Amino acid sequence: MLFRSIVQNDKGKEFEGKVAKFLKLWSIKHVKSSSYQGKVERSHRTLKSILGFDIIKTKSLNWVNGLEDNIILVNQRRKRVLGNHSPFEIFYGRFKTISLSQQFTPDELHQKARESTSQYKERMIKRQEKTLKTPEYNSFDRV
Repeated sequence: MLFRSIVQNDKGKEFEGKVAKFLKLWSIKHVKSSSYQGKVERSHRTLKSILGFDIIKTKSLNWVNGLEDNIILVNQRRKRVLGNHSPFEIFYGRFKTISLSQQFTPDELHQKARESTSQYKERMIKRQEKTLKTPEYNSFDRV
């Protein structure tokens, strides 16, 4: 089978309409879960940080070009919660070496992603400070 036989989501509206029809057409079971998908959300946040760094490094908004390499790096990064193994090692039972156009070790990439996220956060704070105006009050003003 080309597709998975079960799709699970968090009761979001993204899986209604055309997607629901597609799932039904291909006999894919659709399970709606109310449980929080913390691990998935965390991996998405990590990938977004890495892609943010990639955008800054390449000075291009075309993040799709590096997506495959970045996903490989995420899946090969060792995690404490997995007993210092990568998701790739857990799934396949071995570690895969890869060659990327960007020659970063996973640790270097993670550090760069943290720096990129920090820079992005600083820019957002500055942007917000420009838009927020603190009201000035005088003595005896009614608030």
